[in-house]
Amino acid sequence: MCETGKLTGKPKRFAPDNP
Repeated sequence: MCETGKLTGKPKRFAPDNP
């Protein structure tokens, strides 16, 4: 789920792939 934040464009709170 590292791409969830990037795909949806939502904040990286689900999986901070790139903090």
